[in-house]
Amino acid sequence: MAEAAPEKPEEGGRAGPPANEAKPAGGEAKVPVGKALLNGRHVVDPGSPLAEFDSPHAKAYAVLGQQPGQEQMFALVCQPGMPVRAEVMAALKGKQIEGVLKLVDWGPADWPPLGQKCMLVIYEKPLGGRLADANNAGFERINEYDMARVVIEPLLSGLLELDTLNIRHRSIRPHNMFFRDAEKQQLVLGDCVTAPPGYDQPIIFERIHQAMAVPASRGAGSSANDLYALGVSMVILLLGGNPVAGISDDEMLYSKIESGSYAFLCGDRRIAVSMVEPLRAILNDDSMAAWDLEDMLYWLEGRKLTPQQRRTGNRAEIGFDFSGQTYFNAVTLARALAAAPAEAVSVAKDGKIENWLRRNLKDIPLAEAVASLAETVRAPDGEKTGGTDLLVCRLCMILDPGAPIRYRGFAFMPEGFGPALAVEMLHRGDNQVVAKIIAENLPAIWCAAQTEHSPDLSTVEKTFEKLKGYIQINDMGYGIERCLYELNPYLPCQSPLVVKEYVTEIQSLLPTLDEVSETLDQSRKPIDRHLAAFIAARFGHDLGPHLSAASDPDEATSIVGVLSMLAIMHWRLRHGPLKGLAGWVASLLGPAVATYQSRTTRREIEKEIPKLARQGNLEDLFVLIDNQKRRKSDKTNFNRAVAEYAATEEEFRLLEASDAGQSESAVRLGQQVASMSSVVVSLLVITILVIMDIW
Repeated sequence: MAEAAPEKPEEGGRAGPPANEAKPAGGEAKVPVGKALLNGRHVVDPGSPLAEFDSPHAKAYAVLGQQPGQEQMFALVCQPGMPVRAEVMAALKGKQIEGVLKLVDWGPADWPPLGQKCMLVIYEKPLGGRLADANNAGFERINEYDMARVVIEPLLSGLLELDTLNIRHRSIRPHNMFFRDAEKQQLVLGDCVTAPPGYDQPIIFERIHQAMAVPASRGAGSSANDLYALGVSMVILLLGGNPVAGISDDEMLYSKIESGSYAFLCGDRRIAVSMVEPLRAILNDDSMAAWDLEDMLYWLEGRKLTPQQRRTGNRAEIGFDFSGQTYFNAVTLARALAAAPAEAVSVAKDGKIENWLRRNLKDIPLAEAVASLAETVRAPDGEKTGGTDLLVCRLCMILDPGAPIRYRGFAFMPEGFGPALAVEMLHRGDNQVVAKIIAENLPAIWCAAQTEHSPDLSTVEKTFEKLKGYIQINDMGYGIERCLYELNPYLPCQSPLVVKEYVTEIQSLLPTLDEVSETLDQSRKPIDRHLAAFIAARFGHDLGPHLSAASDPDEATSIVGVLSMLAIMHWRLRHGPLKGLAGWVASLLGPAVATYQSRTTRREIEKEIPKLARQGNLEDLFVLIDNQKRRKSDKTNFNRAVAEYAATEEEFRLLEASDAGQSESAVRLGQQVASMSSVVVSLLVITILVIMDIW
């Protein structure tokens, strides 16, 4: 059974996005029918879409002007289930940053078209519209003389201020640039919070290694990622369009690796001489050699630098033939091996990769590392070391350490695994590959393969070691669901019971369950795997015994475990009466009541349950159903009754045994008397007959 009583209450839970805030001083705005109200202030009209301000994963709608200035705003409605950047929303709210569109407000609100709550983000409306029409690949060119004043200066200023807040924009592209003013003199960057960092970026705007990863896992990265996207945008604006339009993502990525990003994008195209220096520097594929924000600022101020352009990895004179293609460096070869794991193991086992690295690429340490892994593959128990997929994953890490972890077609940067896990689970419904990645602790192997170690790597290792512990426990509150909420601290609870209510804070969970209780099937428990994992990740207190009890296959133990968990949350979070939730739980307590042996006790508890349910106090309900003193008394009385019954049974047995003995003796005596009597009678008859003969 669970604990006898909850501990002393205290505040718990992790901070999250704000629930709808209190009424403003002027009173809460009235919500017209079919409209949405955010934080008691902003009325959003689902019937007034503003497609010109859409983001790839959030649609734009008009904000009705009930207060001064609101007519100059628009709202982005985030896609349900999409992990958003709530921490960035909180940091940017209300800040006026040059070069960045002002984020006015944010939070969950009822969205009538979907019949559920969605995350809404209110932005200041850019009066000059979008720099480039998202539906038009070409647009007016910006010459080199205006590039610094119109584009670089304001956007760099914004990136510098974001950097002081430790924020990376990660959504820089011409189609996400707007003019703040109607005169089109103040260029600003648009939305960067309605999807994971880098999620909406076409591959052309991503550095090589981030471009290899699934979009949700690219991660925030560093300022170099934003500067790279700015550099690609500058090229497109200078040329008046995408210079590599029509090239597939795979071809684009291959060309970037082989020739370098600057050469691939600019090549022999006419780029103004004054722009060559900064473009070479910020499109440098070596992040250690690329310019940072301060370098770019110095260039604007007239300082001259000589950037060194490097290609990613060494290039062999003789390529390596694999799967019908020829590869000239380890980076492109690693991508090809990841796409054909069975064939990759074969060529690793026969030593072909090792020989090519040693003879043609002239990289002896890399060749020796591959040879060491190949020995593992050749060993009789090689398959026991993890199988083909794991071996190929490790081989790719050796060949290209900075690349994403590639496993069974899923490529991710460790820092972006949280959003990627959310997208895989919630949008694709695929848990197996991501669960295997955690169970095998592949990020630890990746960290060990890095040539430069940092505190960030230690954090990654510790995080995934903890996740591995969760994935190995099958109880509610653990498993892949626990990993989901640990890695996405602002993701709303995805339980079907409350998913439409957008619950992000532990403080809101029980009141929400109480509110929706009447609309749900009350024959099921008010806790499922998602709810249990959300509670375990957000509550901030050890719930191990409660989760273990709630997961017990015995129905009575399980419902008491559920009640104990809800009761301790009710106490610690200092909620008021929760009559709906208490009534829901009370209706499920039959099996727990039946564990009492005394019919009198059961009747007393059954009589009290409805009273406490109407009071809405989960703690008192738990004390009633699992009172240790009452249970001890019930057990003692039951044991006493059993003993008394056994003693009585023994007495009856002895009595019956005694009666049976006396009856048997009487029968034997009767038989003896009858026998003797028969003999005597026989003698008398014979005697009489003899006498009569004589006479």
